[in-house]
Amino acid sequence: MAATGREVSNLESNSFKVYVYKIVPCAKKFGHDWSECPFAHEGEKATRRCPALYRYSSIVCPDTRQSKTCPRGDVCPYSHSIFEYWMHPSRFRAQLCSFGTECNRRICFFAHTQEQLRIPSEPVTADALASRAPYLQGRVSPDTRYALYPDEVSQLASVQAGRMLTAR
Repeated sequence: MAATGREVSNLESNSFKVYVYKIVPCAKKFGHDWSECPFAHEGEKATRRCPALYRYSSIVCPDTRQSKTCPRGDVCPYSHSIFEYWMHPSRFRAQLCSFGTECNRRICFFAHTQEQLRIPSEPVTADALASRAPYLQGRVSPDTRYALYPDEVSQLASVQAGRMLTAR
């Protein structure tokens, strides 16, 4: 099930930005500006993997750095885009923005005040995230939880490769 505006109480919260922004598919069925919408759209460059479901790090993938594609796809342990890199729980708002409160970026990965500054963390588990976020219910299934268990990655790589994470 895709998220709607009513289901999300605070679009500016750290949890929303890290675990929902450009991850959960957009529920709107009409044309609108993807750059203004916080939800994922098929083919959008900002679409990313959820760090609770796909255990990737905040290190840039060497394959995407060189060729823009990664043979490991969703099972890759590295970040594939600037959004995956900077919105990872270990980086998002973990340092102050050089523009501070004068920042006018549409989306800024940095804290603008000391109060916004957060301590970097590891991603929460998929089960814990789904229990706190009703719009993610049904998204944690046996074939998407593989990233929490690295020994199963090779077996499921061919099943998940190239598939956009969508509601089931």
